[in-house]
Amino acid sequence: MRSSQSSSYQSPASSIMALLRRVALLIKPAQINGRPLIHSSLRRFLFVNSSTMNVADLSDAYSDTLQYMEANFLRNYGGKAKFGGMISTLKCHEDNVLVKKALTEPGNKRVLVVDAGGSLRCGMLGDNLASLVMKNNWAGVVMYGCIRDSEEISRMDVGVKALGTMPLKSIKKGLGERDIAVRFGGVTFTPGHYLYADLDGIIVSPKELTLDQPKL
Repeated sequence: MRSSQSSSYQSPASSIMALLRRVALLIKPAQINGRPLIHSSLRRFLFVNSSTMNVADLSDAYSDTLQYMEANFLRNYGGKAKFGGMISTLKCHEDNVLVKKALTEPGNKRVLVVDAGGSLRCGMLGDNLASLVMKNNWAGVVMYGCIRDSEEISRMDVGVKALGTMPLKSIKKGLGERDIAVRFGGVTFTPGHYLYADLDGIIVSPKELTLDQPKL
């Protein structure tokens, strides 16, 4: 039987990485507007290589049950390249009011998937909203649109995938829909399903995955 709690399993390598990350947190980081940055090579390595399971390993174990995002569809912008969790969704076009509203809620290690219509005309998430991802315990953000403040976000302990960057801010009307199924990049993102991301790509599963007893 597979464990329903993926967090219950830690390989020796994962345990060592977790210990090293705790040590790294004792190093006082540089800050921008009070938000911590990953400013050293050690801190950046530790947080990019988080304890979330490798997408390739999950693919090997569960390929017949997964959806795969199209190759190179989104770029990595966050300081944490590897992240995963239960999906929560938004559908909004060039208006990030609902993005902010969602990120102010407790994330409970979920991933916020935003269908921004693939617009390249404005930034839907900047460093202020990225700081909410960390503050409120979201696992990360997957944005079918653009972000801004990318240099700052790249130094933050946050998972962010997006189409590209655009410095122009979005409109503020508060229009959109929350927690509905959205589709882009060849994948349907359903609230309550699970997303796993790293530098290899993004996969989606109807249930939480674990590697304590790999499926062969």
